Amino acid sequence: MFHQLSGRNPLLLDHDQYRKYAVLAPFLPDSQEFLFQTRSPKLHRQPGEICFPGGFIEAGETPQEAAIREATEELLITREHISVIAPLDILVSPYNTMITPYLAELHEFNFTFNPAEVQSLFTVPFHFFLDHEPAIYHNHITISPENPAAVYEILGVKTYPWGEGKYPVLFYRFEDKLIWGMTARFVHNIVGLYRAQNQ
Repeated sequence: MFHQLSGRNPLLLDHDQYRKYAVLAPFLPDSQEFLFQTRSPKLHRQPGEICFPGGFIEAGETPQEAAIREATEELLITREHISVIAPLDILVSPYNTMITPYLAELHEFNFTFNPAEVQSLFTVPFHFFLDHEPAIYHNHITISPENPAAVYEILGVKTYPWGEGKYPVLFYRFEDKLIWGMTARFVHNIVGLYRAQNQ
């Protein structure tokens, strides 16, 4: 009865409930450095924080197309400056966000940026991340129903032992820069993939 499902590619369950973003991790091959940007303090979301170029995946875009588009808009470059190397591992957050990151090389980059979105740029040698492990702390996650009275009435109980969990938060300190949160997790992912291929 279900043979027509044979060979399907699985999706993330309830994937349409997630806000979907894409990120480009830009690597400068000549200097062997990663490029980071400090977000403009005028931005509504995460002003002044350090990140990679990225943003919301628009209708009709693939995640890779969105990552490239965001990089061209934020760094004032063309697609010809970007060579995508590989997708990294997808990050699904506890708050309905799914981020698809890509590792890419930038060619002939002159450190341009869009001041409406970016305050400044800086680079970090890749060997720094190979030589320094991040500090890792955890946020506690608790689950509770939005409408407990209604849910407990359906279950026929007065309370229920909802699950709890932990969410890792990573921190790299490079000189006076703090690279943390999702961006640090993308970096840590790159380091792990590199080490696995070079053992």
